[in-house]
Amino acid sequence: MTTWPRGFEMKPKIRDKNKAIKLRKEGKSIREIARILRVAKSSVSIWVRGIRDPIKRPKRIKEKRTKAESNAIRNQSISRHYRVKRSVYQELGRNDAHEMGALHLKGCMLYWAEGTKSRHTVSFTNSDADMIRFFGMFLRECYELDPNSFKLGLNCYLNNGLTLEEIESFWKNELCITDPNFKFTYHTIKESESKSKRRHPYGICNMRVTSVEVVQRIYGAIQEYMGIVKDEWLG
Repeated sequence: MTTWPRGFEMKPKIRDKNKAIKLRKEGKSIREIARILRVAKSSVSIWVRGIRDPIKRPKRIKEKRTKAESNAIRNQSISRHYRVKRSVYQELGRNDAHEMGALHLKGCMLYWAEGTKSRHTVSFTNSDADMIRFFGMFLRECYELDPNSFKLGLNCYLNNGLTLEEIESFWKNELCITDPNFKFTYHTIKESESKSKRRHPYGICNMRVTSVEVVQRIYGAIQEYMGIVKDEWLG
């Protein structure tokens, strides 16, 4: 042990530095040395600069999410949120099956047979005006939907002896649409000499209502009426 003359005792910082160097050579990390000596890590780092750590320590690599990974996580969260929302609407539909009457039952069964199974939109297509009219009545009375909020698409012939105005007027009357500015969407308009055109003089009508709530309530009611489970409707 070194004996220092009186007045020349080793200063605390020098003493700590020497201890730090010794500990470093023994394999202690800068963090451990700072904790043992109760000094700042920055001081230890300066004192042991140039002294290699005899123990090879794996570097901590902070994992960074790529933009694609972040978007995937966000999309999964959004998807779960909307799935829960659809599940709530289906539960309302199950209650509807116990509270509503025969019209509701018939409308749900008709949609199960003929409707397009979308998660977000009620979509029903047929050439039978009576069927389209009945389905429109189902939506109006069971879900209090305004007929003027329906979106209608027509697939019809131009050379079938009827004008577009006559065809539009026919469907407006059938579906109780009173808005004079109501616009139809024409998916395809065929000019054909085929005999099949005579089967549908007023074309084929598609009725759409964009409403997650309504379509999921219909799905919930169908499952309740029939005692079945259709997970694919929930998405």
